[in-house]
Amino acid sequence: MIGVRGYALPEATPVELYADGDRWTTDPVPGAEVVAEGWIIPGLVDVHTHPGAERPDPPFSEATLREDVERHLRAGVTAIRSPGLAGDPPPWFGTDPGLPRAWHAGRWLAPEGGFFVGGGRQVPVARRVRKVGGRIAVHCQDPDSCRAAVEAGVDSIEHGQHLDPSLLGPMAAAGVALVPTLCAFGATVAEVAAREPSERRDRWLAGTAAMGPGTPWLTSACSTPRSG
Repeated sequence: MIGVRGYALPEATPVELYADGDRWTTDPVPGAEVVAEGWIIPGLVDVHTHPGAERPDPPFSEATLREDVERHLRAGVTAIRSPGLAGDPPPWFGTDPGLPRAWHAGRWLAPEGGFFVGGGRQVPVARRVRKVGGRIAVHCQDPDSCRAAVEAGVDSIEHGQHLDPSLLGPMAAAGVALVPTLCAFGATVAEVAAREPSERRDRWLAGTAAMGPGTPWLTSACSTPRSG
C-alpha cells in the first residue's frame, strides 16, 4: 500500500491519502509507504468530450482514442464524460488503470440528415428512453432545438447556443443540466471569426458571444484537450 501526504487545495488542509485499487482513501493504513509529499489537488473532470476522431465525420480510431485520453491525463483530467462517440469504444476505454475513468453514451444518435454523415447512427426518433433506465443528452445549437429539448424533458442540454434565458427557470425546476462547453467555444472564437462570412459562421459567433466565451479572459484562460 502506498500513500501521499500534503496540503489539499484550495483550503490548504493537511491530508494523507492511501491508494486502494483505482481509488484513494483517507482511512489510515498501518505500514503504508508514503511516496510523495506536496500540494494535493483533485483530478479534473472533462464533462463534454468526444475522443477517438479528429472530427465527427472520419472513422473512429482506437489509436486516436488512446492519444486523446492520454492527452487528457497529461492535462490533469482523471474522469471523462462523453455524450456521444464516432464509434463504439474498446473495452479498455474508461477501465485501464493508467488512464482516466470514462462514462460514455456510445455512438451518437441523430435523425436522418441531422448530423455529420457517418458520424453516428441515423435513427428516425428516440422513444421511451427513460422507461428502460436511460438518460438523454441533446446537443443543441439553435433556439428551436433548445426549446424542443427542454419541452421533451431531456436530462441535459449540451452546448446550448442561442438558449432562450426564459428556459432556464423550467430547466432548473425539472433538473435539466446545462453543459455550455465554454472553453471549447472560447478557444475557437478567433479561428471561426477569421473565416469567410456566412450564415452558419455568423450564427455560431452570435450564439457563442451570448454565452460569454468571446470575452478576452475566457478566451485566453481556456486551454483544453480536444473536446467537442
